Amino acid sequence: MLSGLSWVRRSKGEPGWFMPKQESSPGAPPSTGTASPPRVVMTVFNTFQHDTRVYKQCRSLLEWGCEVDVVCIHKGDLPREETQDGIRVHRVSPSPFALVRLLLFLVYWPSTALMRRLLNRKPPQPAAVVAGPGRLRRIIRWILWPISAPYRGFRWLVSKRPRRWPSWTAPEAWPRGLAWIAVIIRWCGWYLLYRPTVLSLRRFRLARRGFRRWRVRNRLTMRHARKFGRRLILKLFHPAIIVNLAGLDLARKAISLRPTLILSHDLNTLLAGVIVKRMCEVPLVYDSHELYLERNIGNRSRSIDRFFWSRVERRCMKRVDLAFSVAQGICDWLAERYDHPDVRLIRNVQPFEPPSTPSERWQRELGIPEGTPIGIYAGAITINRGIEQLIDSAAHLKHMAYVIMGYAFQEAYLEGLTTRARELGVLNERVFFKDAVPMDQVIAVVASARVSVVPTQNVCLSYFFEASNKIFHSLMAGVPVAMSDHAEKRMIADNYKVGVLFDETDPAGIARAVEGFVMDEDVHAKAAANCLEAAKELNWEHEEFRYRQAMKGLLGDGVGPVPPVQFSTKEAAN
Repeated sequence: MLSGLSWVRRSKGEPGWFMPKQESSPGAPPSTGTASPPRVVMTVFNTFQHDTRVYKQCRSLLEWGCEVDVVCIHKGDLPREETQDGIRVHRVSPSPFALVRLLLFLVYWPSTALMRRLLNRKPPQPAAVVAGPGRLRRIIRWILWPISAPYRGFRWLVSKRPRRWPSWTAPEAWPRGLAWIAVIIRWCGWYLLYRPTVLSLRRFRLARRGFRRWRVRNRLTMRHARKFGRRLILKLFHPAIIVNLAGLDLARKAISLRPTLILSHDLNTLLAGVIVKRMCEVPLVYDSHELYLERNIGNRSRSIDRFFWSRVERRCMKRVDLAFSVAQGICDWLAERYDHPDVRLIRNVQPFEPPSTPSERWQRELGIPEGTPIGIYAGAITINRGIEQLIDSAAHLKHMAYVIMGYAFQEAYLEGLTTRARELGVLNERVFFKDAVPMDQVIAVVASARVSVVPTQNVCLSYFFEASNKIFHSLMAGVPVAMSDHAEKRMIADNYKVGVLFDETDPAGIARAVEGFVMDEDVHAKAAANCLEAAKELNWEHEEFRYRQAMKGLLGDGVGPVPPVQFSTKEAAN
C-alpha cells in the first residue's frame, strides 16, 4: 500500500467510495474545508477534434464551475494528454486483451469484485478482511482448475529457476515397494512434458530471432504489425464487439479520474459509462446524438447491427439517470421503448451570431455568373445525404446553381459524385464543389447563398427524426432552407415558416421546389426575416440554460445556481 494513503469505505451514496483518502501529516497545515468543484468525465468514441456538441457542453460546465475531462480515442500522432480551452483531454488506445476482459465481464457481470479485477482496480479492504480468498474466488478457482493447473505446470517447466520435482514425486516419499511408481512418473514427465516443452521453446526462440532479422532486413516495424492486427480484427469481429472492447479501455481511464458524474455520448460509449457508474457509484447521463439503432450504416446488415446494439441499449438504459437527445422524436422514441422517465431535448444548435452581410464570394471564387442565385449544401459528403439526387436535380435548373461544400470521408465517393455531374453535363455549370471551411466560418459562408438545401434521404428512422446541424447554421445566417419532408424538419418549417419542403426522392420535384421558392421574391423575403427571428430562439444560449437546469439536479450543491440566458456578444444581446 502506498505511504500516506489509507482506504476507507464510505457510505453507498457518496461518490468514489473505493478511492484513496489522503492522510494529513503531523506537520501539514490544517485543511480550509473548501469543497473541490465537481468533476464531470465525458466519454466519446472519436478523437474530440470536430465534435462541436461535446465541446459546447464542456465549455458550459467549465464556465459553471465544474472540472471537465474528456476520455476519447487515440489515433495517429495526436497527443495522448492535452488541455483545450480548459478541457482536459485523455486519449486511449484499445488494449489487445480487451476481448478476454469483455467475455469475462459478460459472464460474471453481477460480481463487482471481479469487475474490479478485470479493470485492474484492486478493491480497498481492511487487512482483517483480506485473510483468504472469498467464496466467489474459491468457486471461480474450482471452475477454472482444469485450465489453471496445466498453465501453472507449463510455467514451472519453462521457468528459469532450478528445476525441482515436487516432493510427492520423490521415491523416498512413497511407501516401500511403490517407489517404482514415482520413477515412472518422473520418466513420463521428462519425455512427455518437459523435453517437448524445452525443444518447442528453443524452436520458438530461434523463430523469433529469425523474424527479427527478417524484420530489420525488410524494414517491417511493429507499427505495420499492429496495423495488420487491426485489419484482422476488423475482418473477424463485428464492429459492435470492437467498439465495446475499446469502451472497456475508456472505462478504465474514466475510473482513474475519480469522477463526480459520468456522461456518455452516444450508445458506443454507454457500456463504459455503466461500468464507471457501478464502480464509482456516481450518476450516469446519456447523450444520444442520433437514434443509434436506426442510424445510417451504409451497406452493412441492419438486422445483425440491431441484434448487437439493441441488447446493449436495453440493459444500459435501465441504469441511466438522465438522458438527452437532439430531436423531440428521438426523445419520445427512447422514453416509450425503454420506459425511461427523464429524456430531455437538447438541440444541437450553434451559439447566436449576428447575421453576416451577403456577398458575391461564390461568383468570384468559383466563376459563377453574377446575379445567379446560389443554393448551398454545407455538410458532410457521404452516402444517403441526398447529394446524388441534388446533382440529378441540377439538370432541371434554369436560373440557379448548386454549391456542394463539405468534407468527404471517402475520396472515391467524391470522385463518383464528380463523375456523375460530368456525365449529366452540369459540372462547373450548375454544380460546383468546394472544400470544407473551419467551423467558425460556416455561417459567414452560408450567408452568401440564396437558399440552403438539405436533401437528406429517409433511409433510416434516425434521419427521419433528426434536424440537421446545417439547418441551424442557415437560420443564423438569415438564409431560408429547402429541406426534406421529415418529422423534425416539418415541425421547424411549420412553426417558424423558414423555408419549403420537398420530396427528397424526386430530382425534378427538388428542382421545382427550390427554384420556385428562390424566384418568388416576396415569399423568400418573408422566410429570410423569419430565419432571423427563429435564430433568436434556436441557439445554444437557450439550450445551455435547459442543459444546466437538467444537470443541476445531479450535481446538487457542488455548483452554483443556474445563470440566466446570456449572449456572448453585445450585438447578439441587442
